[in-house]
Amino acid sequence: VFRADNRHRYTTLDPQNGSIAAGSALPTGSLFSAREWGLVNLQWSQALFDGQAGFVVGMTPADDYFHAYAFANPLTAFSNLAFSTGGEIAIPDTGFGLAGGGMLGEHWYFKAGAHDANGSSSDPNLDVFGDWELYKNLEVGWTSSQDKLFLDNFHLGIWHTDERTGAGVPESWGIVGNASWYFEDSKLLPFLRGGWSDGRAALLNGQVSAGVGRQFRERDLGGVAVSWGSPSAAGTRDQWTGELFYRLQLGNLAITPSVQFVANPALDPTEDLILIGGLRARIVF
Repeated sequence: VFRADNRHRYTTLDPQNGSIAAGSALPTGSLFSAREWGLVNLQWSQALFDGQAGFVVGMTPADDYFHAYAFANPLTAFSNLAFSTGGEIAIPDTGFGLAGGGMLGEHWYFKAGAHDANGSSSDPNLDVFGDWELYKNLEVGWTSSQDKLFLDNFHLGIWHTDERTGAGVPESWGIVGNASWYFEDSKLLPFLRGGWSDGRAALLNGQVSAGVGRQFRERDLGGVAVSWGSPSAAGTRDQWTGELFYRLQLGNLAITPSVQFVANPALDPTEDLILIGGLRARIVF
């Protein structure tokens, strides 16, 4: 699997970091940064036991294989980090890693991985073999069936990252959980997610998120969610975050308007409320 992309800005601030500058503890435009060219994937993916298990090895994003659910992709669903990976996990950038998992019978499954804690998509390297500063995770969950793994999903996970000496980031760890279920008759998928972390590697020490998504027409998708978070930065206040989006699918083109709010922005105590309007477009061939 190979993927590279270019992310740049049209104005002074890019969408990912604009909300941080405005006072939010979490980015409201995940993946829409200004890092220019980067290597996102250069990995081998291997299925085992007729697709009941598998693994990946190489340059790979760590957040693809931990605490995932139906709305985890900020390109197609919620764009706020609170509702994708979650701010209570110290997910590293793309780096060398190994991840795998499999079904434990008909309903139970597991996932595990180890990745370079200092990974960088804009500067890919194998330095992990020099300092062995690793990010590790383990997840155990239940699903109604393997083909609904990301829809009907109840899981608990634990992660740990070593001290990053060069970056000055201390050793940290945390636990996360997810509960989501797809109701086929109403095409609704409500979810409840959250977690807790110890240390300063993650943006948040605690977070709880709840929301619901609904499929409209054949491929349209709408979603609304709200989240409470307690930042790991000292001297900051708890923050509330919300997002509403609607993805309009027009053939190969998807247009997604959205609106977000940040109440009690943690990084700016002089503000009570920040409103963010968004518009995304995506073409897939």
